[in-house]
Amino acid sequence: MNRLKRIRLLETTVFIVLTLTVLYLGADHPVPEGFGLLVLIVLTVAVLQHVYICWLHNNLTVRKTFLKTILLGSAAAIASTLFLIALYGHFNRETLIWLFLITRAGALYGALLWGINFLLIRKIH
Repeated sequence: MNRLKRIRLLETTVFIVLTLTVLYLGADHPVPEGFGLLVLIVLTVAVLQHVYICWLHNNLTVRKTFLKTILLGSAAAIASTLFLIALYGHFNRETLIWLFLITRAGALYGALLWGINFLLIRKIH
């Protein structure tokens, strides 16, 4: 397995483990029924992130990818949040605040993801 494939696999694994750990630590215990749905969302985002990282590694040095990565991080956060809102069916002012905060976290994660990959690609090449 070449170096970039190992990096992509490691990044995906770390994302899954850290995200599920944070969600588990923040959940009620025993975890509620809906926690399984969060696990499925995390796994879906991890697969999409892995596909995106493959593209990112090939285009990081030849295209302007920073803003795209931030926007995709925000879009993933918005889509996940709206899916849960649609599933559980209520939208109020507090939900709007959570949507804003989760979108900001997605944007921050996108910037972090880009920065880590930028440094890794520079180190490899």
